[in-house]
Amino acid sequence: MRRIAVVVAVAALCACNRQVDLSPKIVDLELADKRAATNFSLLEQRLRALEERPAQSGPTRYAIIDPAASKGYATIATSVTPLLVEFDRVEPNADGAKAYFRVGNPGFVAFSGGSVKMIYGPREPEDQEKAKYWGKSLKTLDVSFTERLREGSWTRVEVAMPGVKPGDLGYLAVSFDVDQLQLKGL
Repeated sequence: MRRIAVVVAVAALCACNRQVDLSPKIVDLELADKRAATNFSLLEQRLRALEERPAQSGPTRYAIIDPAASKGYATIATSVTPLLVEFDRVEPNADGAKAYFRVGNPGFVAFSGGSVKMIYGPREPEDQEKAKYWGKSLKTLDVSFTERLREGSWTRVEVAMPGVKPGDLGYLAVSFDVDQLQLKGL
């Protein structure tokens, strides 16, 4: 019995003296933690964009625009009525770029001003590893506009986007909402 205890004690001492270098495992765990945090941030941004969509099917709250693509328009939902949004062009501005839109009001009600929400930045990379960090490079903007959106008409709206050069703009998500509505009298 005493022999077994000695053998167990010697084996335990041998195991304690064996040093294991954990630094590569720690580095791997730190890298995995950074990746998880980046993925979580990107998922949060996508979730916020999905939450802004109306519950019913139909127009979304944001029009996703490729500034390099040919012209076309998208239908977006507002708190009152759908609007048509057409991206016209982007030009250099004092501290960034200025985007020019045409906003179509297909309804029979005019609106006095409103707000524009934008998410903008570089084009999403095709490389999946780089795409993980792309969401952090996007900028957000929430500004008001004063142009009157006449019923059954297109209206030009300009939005200054600080911190981006026109040549670097590859992704643009835009949402419009309207303030006061105006009906014609009897």
